[in-house]
Amino acid sequence: RGEKDGISPGMAVVNAAGVIGRVAEVGPHASKVILISDPGFRVAVVVQRSRESGLLSGSLSGSCRLDYLNAGADVKEGDVLVTAAISTAFPPGLRVATVRQVWSGIGKEGPRVAADPVVDVATVEEVLVIK
Repeated sequence: RGEKDGISPGMAVVNAAGVIGRVAEVGPHASKVILISDPGFRVAVVVQRSRESGLLSGSLSGSCRLDYLNAGADVKEGDVLVTAAISTAFPPGLRVATVRQVWSGIGKEGPRVAADPVVDVATVEEVLVIK
């Protein structure tokens, strides 16, 4: 779908499992989506269990990383990351990723976190675009 269907850049792209990406470019009848696994993708998230907040971004490996956590942040392997209320493109509470690994931060840095997107974009057939 594209501009003639009401799609515009910045709109959220999701499915029943969670966040897939964001509309990057729009033509009359088609759109390009920046996927959650792309290094240029960023979204504000919270850890569903502990409500710790951070910024999730894609990586070249196809997984995601969570940055800007406070030192001593309560994040564990298996935690679910959901969109934060401060996100401008996504409504709050959408599932984004699951924490795969947590490393201790250095000094006053918060922990380093690797996460896997909840949606396998290689198998997606239908999406919902949210205005």
